[in-house]
Amino acid sequence: MTNYFQETRPVEPDEPRVLYSSADGIGHVEINRPLLLNAMNADVHHGIVDGLRQADADDDVRVVILSGKGKAFSAGGDRGMSAEERAKQIPAVPLDTGLAIWNCRKPVIAAVQGYCLGQGAELAAIADITIAADDARFGEVQINMGVGPPIFAAPSALGIKQVKEYLLTGDHLDAYRALAIGFVNRVVPRDRLMEEALIMARRIASLPPKGVQGDKALINAHYERQGFLDSLQDAKEKFGR
Repeated sequence: MTNYFQETRPVEPDEPRVLYSSADGIGHVEINRPLLLNAMNADVHHGIVDGLRQADADDDVRVVILSGKGKAFSAGGDRGMSAEERAKQIPAVPLDTGLAIWNCRKPVIAAVQGYCLGQGAELAAIADITIAADDARFGEVQINMGVGPPIFAAPSALGIKQVKEYLLTGDHLDAYRALAIGFVNRVVPRDRLMEEALIMARRIASLPPKGVQGDKALINAHYERQGFLDSLQDAKEKFGR
């Protein structure tokens, strides 16, 4: 696994921007734009949603790992696309991607290395479990452009003081600060990131799926009763496009 997050080759024009595979009860959704630090565009959003739907519909899959190929999980929204390039893509709503994680019956583990910014950080926040490499850096950088997060997931992971500092400053969190304030579950050496994600995934996959899926549904329902989905919808209306 030591070279897993070293890929930097260009992606071929006809190559999927998100890859999906499954084996031994584990689905794997992988953002595949390593040369661009897995910057997120409409194709990436659609690919993540499609991968999660495949995993959810497959009774052999019991848990999902979400990762990004190469040096970064995701540097956030792709701001380098031309208007012509954007016009060729089917529009996507970032919140739909977040909700695909939230509503997936199977637990979703985010394996995060390097930059995890903007929309990438929001996916890490809404994932059920987040494992960070020791070089991971999280940040809600949209505030530097005068907007807020289209997937308003951070308040579900942080206390009010921490989430206000995080969202109102745009400052980055290193992996250990993210661990200390509860944004991630654990921090591991970068060269062990996928190995540790697989250990966690295998543990979950070994348990009775009815209990695992039932517990995820119960936990989500608790936060939904507190207005979590309403907050997500508010953010979508303000910043989601």
